[in-house]
Amino acid sequence: MAGDLAIDVMSFLQKFFLYGSLIWLLTQAGWQLRSAIFSTALILFITSEAERFLPGRSAEISDAFMVLVIGTIFALIGIKRGDVPAQIS
Repeated sequence: MAGDLAIDVMSFLQKFFLYGSLIWLLTQAGWQLRSAIFSTALILFITSEAERFLPGRSAEISDAFMVLVIGTIFALIGIKRGDVPAQIS
């Protein structure tokens, strides 16, 4: 909570990119968007809960919640199985 704002923003953007990329890659591999979202969120939730048993760490669900938000954004903009973004020439 007392971290540097610039580092916190970079961390958030990196996680947003990585989790969003994972969801997009899973949909390109043939998964339904809902399955990609919930499996990614479930994996992150399980690993967050496993952090409770590491010394000096606390469990958090913010990453799993972030995946649900990213998935909602993808659903609203219409990302679905087989969509390929337009290439910039």
